[in-house]
Amino acid sequence: MHRRNFLKSASAISAFSLLGKAETFGKTFHPAEEIIKPNRLEPGNTIALVAPAGSINEDELKESIENIEKLGFKTVYNESILEKYGYLAGSDQRRAEELNEMFGRKDVDGIICVRGGYGCARILPMLDYKTIKNNPKVLCGYSDITSLLYGIFAKTGLVAFHGPVGTSTYNDFSKRNFNDTLINPSDKQVLWNAEEINPPDNKKLYTMRSGKGNGRLAGGNLSIVVSMIGTEYDVDTTGKIIFLEEIG
Repeated sequence: MHRRNFLKSASAISAFSLLGKAETFGKTFHPAEEIIKPNRLEPGNTIALVAPAGSINEDELKESIENIEKLGFKTVYNESILEKYGYLAGSDQRRAEELNEMFGRKDVDGIICVRGGYGCARILPMLDYKTIKNNPKVLCGYSDITSLLYGIFAKTGLVAFHGPVGTSTYNDFSKRNFNDTLINPSDKQVLWNAEEINPPDNKKLYTMRSGKGNGRLAGGNLSIVVSMIGTEYDVDTTGKIIFLEEIG
């Protein structure tokens, strides 16, 4: 499965909202005192494109702009988004400053990462969590972006969103769930499997064990979730519904 096609087979955009205090592996979790939910997006809002992980090229930036503008939004970005430092989108300092700036800008309504890759965990100590908490905005991405979803929630309580990046495939499935989650959310929402719209390679999802449960959603990319264990950016998953994504 190609990373960029993740949303063809994942089960919708998942809101990151975690709460509680527990002892796990000898670590005491001290989550943010309150849950902060960003304002929903509206058509015509301005979305900032950022590259906090792997490097991108001009074609990927252009594709991201086109994808987001087709959703009905305006886009902004820094020219430094095209910088490269090895396989990273510029130095750790550059990538952290970019994210801090976009959270602080009053003309930015939401932030979408152009791609994942690797590198987000490196900038967690450099983020301005006070500015982020005082300027709550939609932050969306998956894969390595899980580091930001975890770290920002742990430090501020801001709910972030595990969903498409700028270069994702914005088919009917991903656009519908993007809209239902970030633009027109409702108290009750049914999340349908992508395969019911367009089964990839004749593969079907199946239920390993049926049942019912309730709880807040927690999770993200499996490799990143594991790497956060024992750090100050880890989250308490006690009583939560866990969702995970990975290659293949």
